[in-house]
Amino acid sequence: LRPELGKIWLDGVRTPLLDVSVPQIGAPTAWAAGYTGEGVTVAVLDTGIDGTHPDLVGKVVDHRNFTEGEEDDRDLVGHGTHVAATVAGTGAASAGKYRGVAPGAQLLDGKVCMIYGCDESWILAGMQWAAVEKHAKIISMSLGGGDTPGLDPLEQAIETLTASYGTLFVVAAGNSGQDASVSSPASADSALAVGAVDDTDALADFSSRGPRTGDDAVKPDVTAPGVDITAARGRDATELPGTAADRYSTISGTSMATPHVAGAAAILFQQRPDATWAQVKATLMGTADPNPALRPFPQGAGRINVARAIAADVTAEPASASFTRQVWPPDDDPAETRNLTSRHRGASAVTLTLSVATIGPDGKPAPAGLFSVTPTTVTGPAGGSAAVAITVDTTVGSPDGYYGGQITASGAAT
Repeated sequence: LRPELGKIWLDGVRTPLLDVSVPQIGAPTAWAAGYTGEGVTVAVLDTGIDGTHPDLVGKVVDHRNFTEGEEDDRDLVGHGTHVAATVAGTGAASAGKYRGVAPGAQLLDGKVCMIYGCDESWILAGMQWAAVEKHAKIISMSLGGGDTPGLDPLEQAIETLTASYGTLFVVAAGNSGQDASVSSPASADSALAVGAVDDTDALADFSSRGPRTGDDAVKPDVTAPGVDITAARGRDATELPGTAADRYSTISGTSMATPHVAGAAAILFQQRPDATWAQVKATLMGTADPNPALRPFPQGAGRINVARAIAADVTAEPASASFTRQVWPPDDDPAETRNLTSRHRGASAVTLTLSVATIGPDGKPAPAGLFSVTPTTVTGPAGGSAAVAITVDTTVGSPDGYYGGQITASGAAT
């Protein structure tokens, strides 16, 4: 044992989580405005990418195989090729029908998974390569494993690399379809954790739901289409239906939702080249469309909306707030406050009226006074910010269960 090593972890195994969806999130509106993700590099850490597929020819600017000789460079699963094409495929083999979200983006192919799964040490090496060596703006990870309280090595790596290199990690929330089952490393604070919806914006029955293990924080952060997604089928895929002659395959999973969000982030980074990872994450969350029938724990901020995101001049940071679990009885519960900053990137001052929409475990609004926001009106200067506080007071008397909601800021064209 070298004395400089502070901790040793078992090298565990993670698993890949498996023409309507792209318009569903508003990507064609961004394309029409000139934003396709051009100039932005997205790293896909997965089972490899078949760069010979017509939709992906010329898209992969570098690749590295981290499986230590266990498997060659080909995508034998088909998962990585499908994910990569959803991010940035050109749709060449379908006359554009199955074009990806950010067809102008470039791809890094980090093969960290093989047919049986993904060793954590391989994933860590791929994360380091993509963030430190290749300076990827976005790292898309459609993989995960069981979450435990505290930071595991992958979660710690996300926090460290995000803080040091400004990388945005977009990670699949998992496919367990249960409450409190969001997988690691999507559970990391800095990760943009992605759940799945169908083409009607209903939550997919397989999509893992929050709250986060250990502290009941809000995860996932957003949702995106992940049911019956058609994208490129790698020629060497043995784990997908069809044959090598088939150009496309249709599969489901939060794995399929994740590259929709990675592509959306690429579009925003192209539009806002000076934006930080936190600003892009906040914009995608703040402009998402929540399903009013769902609490935050299944969906986070809601289904992403790229058309709204590229028009957004106001964001809230942090993009979500979580409060402490209170124990019965509620009479002596202390009130808790979380501070938000409303940031304004527009060329003129903006005045916003704030309102809170809440939902409890019975699907009805929370009792009056449980959640409050102050002030109820804020004015921010051009390029400036304003402070907002959210307070939770559980002494008002409420039945057991989880409560949540959304704060909406409205004003003029915002």
